[in-house]
Amino acid sequence: SSGINAECPLRPGGTFVYKIQCPPSTVASTVRVRHEKASLILCEVEVLATRESVNRVEDGLGWIISQGMNTEQSSVEGTALSENAVDGNYTQRHGSHGVQCAVTLHKTNSWWKVHFDEIKVVTRVVIYNRLDRYPERLNTANIYVSETFCGQVLYQKAQTVYTVDCDGIVGSEVVIRNDNGAIQLCEVEVRGHSVA
Repeated sequence: SSGINAECPLRPGGTFVYKIQCPPSTVASTVRVRHEKASLILCEVEVLATRESVNRVEDGLGWIISQGMNTEQSSVEGTALSENAVDGNYTQRHGSHGVQCAVTLHKTNSWWKVHFDEIKVVTRVVIYNRLDRYPERLNTANIYVSETFCGQVLYQKAQTVYTVDCDGIVGSEVVIRNDNGAIQLCEVEVRGHSVA
């Protein structure tokens, strides 16, 4: 899900190699290369994985179950829509090169949620905080799996990514609530699996 922002003039006989680094927590069964405005001519595609990344599926945490799922939030600041937090873009600066995070208005009782297509066992929630403006707004955000409390985020100045273990809570959605103001989420990874 990484985009290539490069202008490379084509030269006869030229060699062009693009290396795209996926986020460390990426787990998938397929890789798709797509261009929305033109056809693709690919001579070779190499997909590399470390043993550690392969083991992530076997580590008991399951898959990333949030990407591409339906989302909603209590309010929207500009174009900072709720689905921006599950689009697979891990840039943590809102508006950087067109990147959008999910941002609510600065009001009390703000919330963001992702709905699953079926009941899921949720093992972990990973939040990629917005870094360019008011990162402290994430402080004391509470995470729920449906109505069951999973954990709380405590903001640390040097920390950019927050991990909350949910220990297998079962539910149909994950909700992030902030009673004190706006929610700013650049990416949210929910790890888990289907109910056996």
